[in-house]
Amino acid sequence: MFIVFILIVGILLTGMNYFIYRYLILSFFSKKAGAVSVFSLNIFSLLYFLGLRVLILPEFLYKIGAFCLGLSFMLFVIALVYKAGDWIIMRQSVPIDQQKRQFFSRCYKGLIFGLGASYLGKGIWNGVSLPHVRSIPVQINNLRSPLTIVHLTDIHLGVFLRKDFLEGIVQVTNEQNPDFVVITGDIIDMAPEAIGDTLDPLQQLKSRYGVFCVPGNHEYYYGVTEILDKLAGLGVTILGNTARQVAGINIAGVYDLAALRLKRGPVPDLEAALQETNPDIPTVLLSHQPKFIQYVEKHHRIDLMLSGHTHAGQIFPFSLLVLLDQPYLHGLYRHDETTQIYVSSGAGFWGPPIRFGAPAEIAVLRLT
Repeated sequence: MFIVFILIVGILLTGMNYFIYRYLILSFFSKKAGAVSVFSLNIFSLLYFLGLRVLILPEFLYKIGAFCLGLSFMLFVIALVYKAGDWIIMRQSVPIDQQKRQFFSRCYKGLIFGLGASYLGKGIWNGVSLPHVRSIPVQINNLRSPLTIVHLTDIHLGVFLRKDFLEGIVQVTNEQNPDFVVITGDIIDMAPEAIGDTLDPLQQLKSRYGVFCVPGNHEYYYGVTEILDKLAGLGVTILGNTARQVAGINIAGVYDLAALRLKRGPVPDLEAALQETNPDIPTVLLSHQPKFIQYVEKHHRIDLMLSGHTHAGQIFPFSLLVLLDQPYLHGLYRHDETTQIYVSSGAGFWGPPIRFGAPAEIAVLRLT
């Protein structure tokens, strides 16, 4: 299955990079320099995907590959915009003499170069910056008293983001004086034996009623049971198809849908999770993927579901493709008359250290 995936990715990447070479690079650089650059971009991008399963890459090669993958995508977007604009200009029927045509061509290339550089620069800057705090007011029926929930998700600690990044997130989280801290998966991108003390800063999280967590698909890739055991050992309450009644609300959680696709690890079971809830008080459900909402029906009486997974697309316009798989991208949505869902863009990134149009966040939900 992974071989088929690599073949498809290889074809798509090669096609994308050829388009970049033909319709963008050759307009700015020589054939030789352009060919070498795009060929290198393609090889390193493919190495990144091979490094996920097949090859054990040195850390520096993994980082270069991840960056090249993001660069390929962004250059492809720039090439599409450049080619579309060039096509529109060439279709104009107004006669323009050769000198003016050359002038307009240079101006257009300069504009594309400037916009492209801004697109790349802003994306890289966003990728390496700490997540910002986003405050979201949420109205919940029958809530006994106002509550503050800090929602962390998609931190993706691994090759790029380390223990110090988590320390920064913990510090910002504690500054919000939360009643609850919830983590909706994809906290780690490494094998359990490589974690060491990376997750130790979680012990410093301060909240009135505790820290609650459900796994994401990436925990399943590396060993969900072992990773959850490590989190539990750090004082994190794992809500695997279970619930707790705390501070006048039910806080429930389910395992991730990745278990169904990968055919390993514990599978999500909403009915089991809700068995321990009190139907007379509000219920907050933790589920990594927004599309789990398809299993939520009115009789379940879920007031608020918290999810991540999407990264808000991470690099625009990739967000348009994410919506093919997930019903909600980022933000607070009214799913039906009884259920709301908040989808966080996540605190970290996966793959390329780049974000554009999808800033990383620490979500602070203020329930009233």
